[in-house]
Amino acid sequence: MKILLAGGGTGGHLMPALALAEALRDAGRGVEPLLVGAERGIEAELLPRHSFRHRLLPIEPIYRRTWWRNARWLFLAPRVWREVGELLRAEQPALVIGTGGYVAGPVVWRAQRARIPTVLVEENAFPGLTTRWLARGARQVHLGFPEARARLVVGPRTEVFTLGNPVRPLPPQLGDRPAAKSGLGLDPARPTVFVFGGSQGAQALNYAVAAALERRLLDDASVLWGTGAAHEAALRRYAVPGRVVVRGFFDPIAEAYRAADLVVARAGAMTVAELCAWGKPSVLVPLPTSAANRCRDPPGRTRPLRARTRRTHHRAARRARPARGTRGPRPGPGAPECVARDRVEDFDNRCVKTGMASFASFVDSLY
Repeated sequence: MKILLAGGGTGGHLMPALALAEALRDAGRGVEPLLVGAERGIEAELLPRHSFRHRLLPIEPIYRRTWWRNARWLFLAPRVWREVGELLRAEQPALVIGTGGYVAGPVVWRAQRARIPTVLVEENAFPGLTTRWLARGARQVHLGFPEARARLVVGPRTEVFTLGNPVRPLPPQLGDRPAAKSGLGLDPARPTVFVFGGSQGAQALNYAVAAALERRLLDDASVLWGTGAAHEAALRRYAVPGRVVVRGFFDPIAEAYRAADLVVARAGAMTVAELCAWGKPSVLVPLPTSAANRCRDPPGRTRPLRARTRRTHHRAARRARPARGTRGPRPGPGAPECVARDRVEDFDNRCVKTGMASFASFVDSLY
């Protein structure tokens, strides 16, 4: 039985698809996963490293701020519609699963028009456009957070599950932290900070880390730094053998999590799920420009706290931003500020539901 999983553009939508593909394959029920992504997404780099069959389509995102760029869809839409239709006819999937993002939309929509059963996976507390538009025609909708249910209009026969976000299973043999540090070329005796801004990187985080390294504020720690592929070339000069490892993206990310004593990262839904699964202490930095203000305005956060988090984040970006005409961060007194919170109040113990129990429940619900 073939199951097509469509999702990508960013790691937040690609990683759930990979996790589900592994779970469906390992369930031993004769499932053949097929992953579908975009030619311009991170999946173009990551999927060839994995054993799953995959197909990349010429799909573009929908731009919210630079809306005039969406005019390209006038010429792109007929080609995407044709290629998705050809893919569905050639593969004849028994089920199409969409894990969100601009890749999932056209594929799930065309599958629904072809009367192929569809399942949607929504990772965020505020559902994305794909889930909101297509939930009515889906057979099942799987939510990472229960708050998303109130923002969806589903069909009369649509089943809604809240099972947490699917993360890739932890390695059977976790090994010890010093061995993981040695495997990454770091000193096992030093504490290690893992900093990353998601698959695309985070400019504010990158500036803050670069400033801290230049001001020698992290001399007592080792740093694993995921800069994002677009920033890796410019920031590679900060790498120090045995102390600072600079990569665009850690895939697989398991070794980095295993080696880390502390994680500093964007507060994406999938990152939070992974941190819960690994049990890592973390500092989470919300993205002020996230779609629909997902990180800036999550359910339950009070307005003063939202404003304080936003102001602190922008101060961090301003203080760590390189001065005009210079290559590195602008020097100045004191350490660069960052949003340093022991936890994010909105993500409580409910996210611990992620993990193998969710895999079993998800797979069982499909049969």
